[in-house]
Amino acid sequence: MGFTYFPHDNTPEALDFALNAIAADGDLLVAHHDSGIPWNAALDNDFSQYPQDFQDEVTGIAAWKPPGHRLYLAVTPIAFLRNRLAPTRGPGGTQTFQPPWDGYPFNHPDVIAAFTNHCRILIERYHPDFFAFGIEVNLLRASVADDNVWNGYVALSTAVYGALKTSYPSLPIFQTLQAEAFHADPAAQTAAIGQVLPYTDSIAVSSYPFSDAGRYPNDSQADPSRLPSDYFAALAALAPGKPFAIAETAWPAEDVTAPYPITIRSNADYQRRYVEFLLSSADALSAQFVNYFFVRDYDALWDKVLISDPNAPLIRLWRDTGLYDGAGAPRPALSFWYSILSRPRR
Repeated sequence: MGFTYFPHDNTPEALDFALNAIAADGDLLVAHHDSGIPWNAALDNDFSQYPQDFQDEVTGIAAWKPPGHRLYLAVTPIAFLRNRLAPTRGPGGTQTFQPPWDGYPFNHPDVIAAFTNHCRILIERYHPDFFAFGIEVNLLRASVADDNVWNGYVALSTAVYGALKTSYPSLPIFQTLQAEAFHADPAAQTAAIGQVLPYTDSIAVSSYPFSDAGRYPNDSQADPSRLPSDYFAALAALAPGKPFAIAETAWPAEDVTAPYPITIRSNADYQRRYVEFLLSSADALSAQFVNYFFVRDYDALWDKVLISDPNAPLIRLWRDTGLYDGAGAPRPALSFWYSILSRPRR
């Protein structure tokens, strides 16, 4: 059970808060890299060419991992909006779509080679216990009508999975699936997911159910009691023989408002109820791990940086989902989380 080290502000103190919470309130450290690939450096298989801030982040977090914690590492060749190949990661976290990479399909030989190198580079530095080489991959199928795009991704996943399993046969290697996309169109999604199932060791699920506008339309209460009891089990049933995991999830403890396009009404009690549902479901499915994505509300980072981001309407969705509020005070959901964390493991 753990969190990403995503900080609530762009200060050393904010990173320290996240890391201290991971150490105290979890036994899983999550390194989630979803902001592009240094494509040219990866093709050259040269970590020293990666942006210095990226090198420092990877090296620092890998060295920091608390004794006894496990580490889940996630990377992806898919852009944040899950609609194309990932951009080039530059200094300071910049992301730009640069030629020739912006014109390459997923199954271009250079993309496959560079991304495979990128996976190996980070595996060799983090030494993870769990590794995802694709994040919310079924959203690509839902977002892009062109079959060639999806088929190109399937070809990439086939090649990358085969190469990495040869190099790391005992490492759980998988691709994560987005639960809301699955529930929106189970028939089409089951067919698409079936194409990548041979290339994933686990059914690892990303889920933010409160964002489902069909279940929680504009200005309605995002009450988690409206989720079906098999919300997660339905995805686990896609491959009953594979282990199950919660790759990322969260629930707001405050209302989600503009610039997100609809208003989602929530509160700390709904968040607590969701965490209870989440962990009960994970326990019933013998989940390998649970990653509750955000330790603390990122109000400060939102006000200083993220409100001006091109993806601000989407980024607003998760601002108030921390188990600590924006001032750093623990929320009621954290007590239940910690009661499960402290329980003897099977």
